[in-house]
Amino acid sequence: MASQLAATLLLIVSPALPAQSKSPTSPAKKTMGEIRVLHFPATQACGQLYFIPMPFRDPRGNEEWKSITPAKGDIKVAVPPGQGILLELNKKVIDEPQWLEKVSPEGIDGLREQYIGMDENEQKIPDRLMDFIPHLKNLNVLIISRSDVTDKSLPKIASLKKLDWLEATGTTIHGTNFKDLLNLPNLTHLDFGFSTIDRNNLTYLARLPRLKMLCLDNAQINAESINFLADSPSIETLSISNNLALDDRSIPALLRMKKLKNLHLNGTSISLHSVKKLSALNLESLTLPNQVKKTDLPELQKLFKKTNLVIFHKHVNQEENALFEPITR
Repeated sequence: MASQLAATLLLIVSPALPAQSKSPTSPAKKTMGEIRVLHFPATQACGQLYFIPMPFRDPRGNEEWKSITPAKGDIKVAVPPGQGILLELNKKVIDEPQWLEKVSPEGIDGLREQYIGMDENEQKIPDRLMDFIPHLKNLNVLIISRSDVTDKSLPKIASLKKLDWLEATGTTIHGTNFKDLLNLPNLTHLDFGFSTIDRNNLTYLARLPRLKMLCLDNAQINAESINFLADSPSIETLSISNNLALDDRSIPALLRMKKLKNLHLNGTSISLHSVKKLSALNLESLTLPNQVKKTDLPELQKLFKKTNLVIFHKHVNQEENALFEPITR
């Protein structure tokens, strides 16, 4: 009996409220949220469950993630409005991914795995894990950063039609199978930073109809790479920081990206003269190349009248008389 109880956990995040009118705007109904029942192996924890904001936002620091419980047994969860559930896999399941077949196929919005093998056999583990991830068919968020995942894994997730956010920084993905991402029509956020991306494969990313944010920081790209992205109908945020091969030849392609609102150029070789040309875009924020100096800001602010300028990791706030303050990202 005790073991049966241990395998079942009831979690109600919001406290019970006094009985009130059954009107559609009842505070109790607003607070309770959606009730989900999740099933995991009773004898083996699969990792840790978290509440995450939905739609998902930049997870740096994970400040908005709230721990729920270990993913073990049967779990009943009241999901607050505007939240989803993410499963962070533990090493046991990464090593033996068949455990995922015992997990509820629905009710999990996000998955994160991080694994870097120490030898050739261990380095094959993340790709093997990806064979089982499509079992979680309603995933919106997939984070496979800092792992040995390769291009072989991308075709394996082509069935995740609800996938909105794919983060794969610091992997061995080069883009060979970027074409398979075209099977994911709801992708809005892609991050392949800190990898070595073959520029010829970027043309497939430009064809994603809903892609809003693309991060290629430190991805060994150059001016020709931007040409492959320039015809994207939807990219609003482009982060291409720390790519020294990006120089003034990138500007014509960037100017073709009329939807751009946020552009990050720190750590590139683009000159001040070429930065000025970007004032033709209706940018909301622009992170400037490192060679732009504080003394250059008055001139730039005249050109970028509606743009928040970021320099040397400091924020130029025009409404506060060009007062510098730390970026909160």
